[in-house]
Amino acid sequence: MVRRIGMKLALLAVLGGLVLAAAPSAWAIKQTFLYFSATSGIQDTARVAPGIGKGESYLSTIATRNGTMKGSRQVKPLQVRFDFYHIMNGWAAGFGIGMSTYANKLTFADGSEVSISSRALYYGLTYHLRMGGIYPYFGFGTGSHYAQVQELVKINNVWYASTFFGQATSPVYYNLGVRIPFGSWGVFLNQQATSAPLLTPTEAKVLELGGVSSLLGLYWGF
Repeated sequence: MVRRIGMKLALLAVLGGLVLAAAPSAWAIKQTFLYFSATSGIQDTARVAPGIGKGESYLSTIATRNGTMKGSRQVKPLQVRFDFYHIMNGWAAGFGIGMSTYANKLTFADGSEVSISSRALYYGLTYHLRMGGIYPYFGFGTGSHYAQVQELVKINNVWYASTFFGQATSPVYYNLGVRIPFGSWGVFLNQQATSAPLLTPTEAKVLELGGVSSLLGLYWGF
């Protein structure tokens, strides 16, 4: 498993290096660009990422034992990201790295609670096309996704409290979106699917930290 993850990261690093190395030191002729972006929106952690996700069993296991789950699996993530792009005859290729965070609290019919605090660092490749005044794009990548989970659950009329910190196994993502520029800044829409399964030590079940996101953001070019 570790070897597969390492191979993925090495491949992305090599591809990203080739993308950037292919660009001349072109800041002066404006062929290479650096973008900073900030986004937020809705991330539905209950939705299985099409093609890459496998679903979750951790929360459903607790709901079966402790009663109906209350609250929403939809969260409001905050993401910030840096992207480097090289423009090549109407299309662009780039490498980006970004951070994402969200928090959620879920309760169950008998009063049991689960609180999730998620932190992620993702990086990958993005490809743009130029279509008039808009820039549609497609991207994919991997990274590291962590979560701190606090439980207060009732089992056989006894309350148990626990906190654990874990890392998702082989997280991956892909996204589709469009950038709409207004000079050196602009807005963009992003639809992202993420698979980030975390095996929980208390239930030995999988908690999905990813899901499907619909995001709106701003970006600035340098």
